[in-house]
Amino acid sequence: MKRHILALTLCCLWLCAGCSQHAETSLIKAADGALSDACLTDYLHQLEPTDAQPVFGEISDVPPDAGEPEQTKEPIDNRNDIFLPHEVTVNHSDYALLPDDEQALLWLMEERYRYRKTAFYVLDLKSQMSFGYAADQYFSPACTRKAGFALAWYKKLEENRLSDESGVPLAPGETRLRLTDTYFYDGTDYMPGAGTLIRKGYHTYTIRELLHYLLYNSDNAAYKALWGLLGSGDYVALAEELGIPLEERQEFWTYMRPLDLGLIWQEIWAYKETGSPESQLFWQELTNNLYCEISESVQGADAIAHKSGSDEYGYHDAGIVVRGDNAYVVVAMSTVPLSQVYGHQECINQVFERVDLVMQDYYATRK
Repeated sequence: MKRHILALTLCCLWLCAGCSQHAETSLIKAADGALSDACLTDYLHQLEPTDAQPVFGEISDVPPDAGEPEQTKEPIDNRNDIFLPHEVTVNHSDYALLPDDEQALLWLMEERYRYRKTAFYVLDLKSQMSFGYAADQYFSPACTRKAGFALAWYKKLEENRLSDESGVPLAPGETRLRLTDTYFYDGTDYMPGAGTLIRKGYHTYTIRELLHYLLYNSDNAAYKALWGLLGSGDYVALAEELGIPLEERQEFWTYMRPLDLGLIWQEIWAYKETGSPESQLFWQELTNNLYCEISESVQGADAIAHKSGSDEYGYHDAGIVVRGDNAYVVVAMSTVPLSQVYGHQECINQVFERVDLVMQDYYATRK
């Protein structure tokens, strides 16, 4: 039986700027290329030299892994995953965590942070095996919630593009915004946090750029602007479709469970797998944004897509870890205030580290 060692490495942590003020390390100039109606190829950005620039690669309209279709089973509905009190609970599998892993996770959840509320949720995207601790408990999600809104907005923008290309007439009073449409920030959509839009002052942005700032450094003013442009209706419909029981779905900030975030990230993966130009842009943003607590703790992954969130009510991150042909969703949430966070030694960082070891063991058992 393998033995794992928790790494307690102090590091300089970049935390979610959308929920707390941070120094932004990258500014993106107005796009000097145009989006093709066929696909979003050759979308060019001129970036100022910085230490940490977002990556804008070529976008292909060819779905990934276009080959022989795999035999698929009836999908498992993870909306009803259960979590026994004070236990790490496994769903939809007879897989059992190694005792060292289970004890380490329980120690993090119940001993080290006994005066704080903590929880996590993990979902393998192939088998639908899931496990977690207290993942049905509610937390203030801070900026982790923005990933779900971004998913709904990217889907809406794709729908608008396809409708335009198909010649679908506009309904009375309907508008179809596209990624290249522009928005002028005049201070009306001011919200504290991040500061890109606020610091640059009155300025014109494309919707593409607003989405970039929403995810790259979690700009709250961009969040408010996009809310005004694209609304919350598509997110509400997504939440209802996934069975996310939120009473305040149309508010900027609300309460969510780790399970809810896990369901949203499962949808993000499904959208990414469609291979549409918008889905590729979305995935690209998620794998190149800042303040990634998961990547601070998970080593050797092929890709990590995520959206973190922290404020004085909680410290969280959620996303997808890709290792070869395998990928899993991971969410960790706590009520540790941002002012009391001390780098890589924090509970959720150690949860990500231990969970990744568990998943590597799980994949090894499936070979």
